[in-house]
Amino acid sequence: MNAVARFMFTNRTWGQTIARNVAWVSIGEGMARVLKFGAVLVLVRAVGPQAYGQFAVAFSLAAMLGVVFDAGISTVVTRDLARNPANQSVLRDALGLRLVLTMIGMTVAAVGALIAADGKVMRVLIVALGTYVLVGELSNLLFASFRARQRTEFEAAARLSQGILLAIGVVLIVFMGASIAKAGVVYACSAGVSVLALMILMRVWPTLHPRTWLPMLRSGIPLALAGAATTLYVNMDVVMLGWYGLVADGGWYGAASRLATGVMVLPVTVLSLVLMPALSRLHGDDLRRRVWQWAWLGALAGLGVAVLVVVLAEPAVLLAFGPEYAPTAGALRVLGVATGIMYAYFPWLSVLVATGHQWRLFAVLGSAAGMNLLLNAVLIPPFGMYGAAWATVATHAVIFGALVMAGRWQLSSSRSR
Repeated sequence: MNAVARFMFTNRTWGQTIARNVAWVSIGEGMARVLKFGAVLVLVRAVGPQAYGQFAVAFSLAAMLGVVFDAGISTVVTRDLARNPANQSVLRDALGLRLVLTMIGMTVAAVGALIAADGKVMRVLIVALGTYVLVGELSNLLFASFRARQRTEFEAAARLSQGILLAIGVVLIVFMGASIAKAGVVYACSAGVSVLALMILMRVWPTLHPRTWLPMLRSGIPLALAGAATTLYVNMDVVMLGWYGLVADGGWYGAASRLATGVMVLPVTVLSLVLMPALSRLHGDDLRRRVWQWAWLGALAGLGVAVLVVVLAEPAVLLAFGPEYAPTAGALRVLGVATGIMYAYFPWLSVLVATGHQWRLFAVLGSAAGMNLLLNAVLIPPFGMYGAAWATVATHAVIFGALVMAGRWQLSSSRSR
């Protein structure tokens, strides 16, 4: 093991390094999410449930489109740079590949919006939010360099700047006369400005070396498929609510989902960003011990989060969104249970990625996405957003059981070797 690895993974420095990185990522990711969520609150109150329902449906469609053209590159680059931080050509080549995929994705979004979207507003939203998601993923790729080098303070500063830029833009268009179409354009512009500024400051530019793309795609495609499955079951419920004509339900449910998956999962998201590169360097008993420690912590934290959401759902919704969104509280209570389950299974998901078993992860998440689609089709027509919420809980429960079994098997295999 080289000197960097020895420094990183002694018992003493492991805790110190993780604590430092968690602190910085928490500051950056946490404050950025607070700012972005604040922008959503301003928009929600300005346009009302019906219009926000359209925005939520378009955003969900854009998120699914973004995952299709992600190809798992950000995760692969993070893992590879963690193993060899000096190999910066990986980042430049990955940026080139990601830029090509982004251009293809934006073209697909534009064509799809013209053909399938109903009305000018939805067309603008799908194209604008698709651009926001696709271009924004370039930032995540650049953050891989910071994370791999354990320089998370730079990532924190960049994420905070992005959140400030988006929040200012949304507040300005609300004062100028809010509309969801204008909001979509602000989202797209903020992503473009952020990525360009980040590349200039880092002095990193895409290189077009197609010969390097195939190995990246070979490692990244199973992760992309797993991400696509996750995005499908996270966003399909909002899309299906709109499909069945329950647009107001989509607005209420979208607001609940923002609280549950945008705010309440922040701590475990931060831990995942920090620990996945670190776990990539561990093997055998060291890996097993760290994963089990994190698993117990995640399970206890998940229980606490679920209880907190169930108890505080109604006052949280009224404070955040106002009385128009009172029905959101019931869906939020159910989604709080799903959020608690997510805390419990994130360690097992990370160990599969860190050990390179992407196809197993895809098998779990792909099966869960299929089940979620079926449950939504059955439960949404009679129960509306509550059916969507319980479908989400059932999906996460299945994912938890499958990931625990797959992760434990992987840890046993690693120990036996």
